[in-house]
Amino acid sequence: MKTWFNTKGLTTAANIWVTSAIGLVVGAGLYWIAIVATLLILFNLTIITKIKKRLVRQYRYCDIKIEFKKNKESEKIEWERKIIEKINRIPMNTLTKDIIEDKKNITIKIISKINRDIDLTRIHETLRKIDKTLKISIAENIK
Repeated sequence: MKTWFNTKGLTTAANIWVTSAIGLVVGAGLYWIAIVATLLILFNLTIITKIKKRLVRQYRYCDIKIEFKKNKESEKIEWERKIIEKINRIPMNTLTKDIIEDKKNITIKIISKINRDIDLTRIHETLRKIDKTLKISIAENIK
C-alpha cells in the first residue's frame, strides 16, 4: 500500500509470496531447496536489515506548512526572499515548495527529506522565529 512517499506492507507481502512458494516446493518434495530458501529469507530479514540500518542513512519525508501574515505589496518581495533564505538554512533537503496567497495570509507548503537524527522540534523552533509566522505544522510521512 502506498501513501505519499511511504510504502507499507511491502516486506509482509513479499514474505507471504515467498512462504507460499516454499510451501509449493515442500509439496513437490524438494526439501533441501525449501530449507535453503528458508535460511536465505531468515538471513535477509535479520542480518541484511541490521546492516542496512547501519550503513544506509535513514531519512524521513515531512510535509511542512507555514502560514504568515501578508505584508504590504512594497515589502512583499524582500520579505519572501528572507523567508526562503531562512527555510533554506534548515538542515533538510527541500523536494517541493509551493507558495499560496490569499487576501490576508501567505502559506508556504514544503515537502522535504530530513535526516532521522534531526529533531523536528528544532525545525519547528527555527521556523517559529521567522517574522509574522501565524501557524506551523509538520507532518511526517515515513516512519
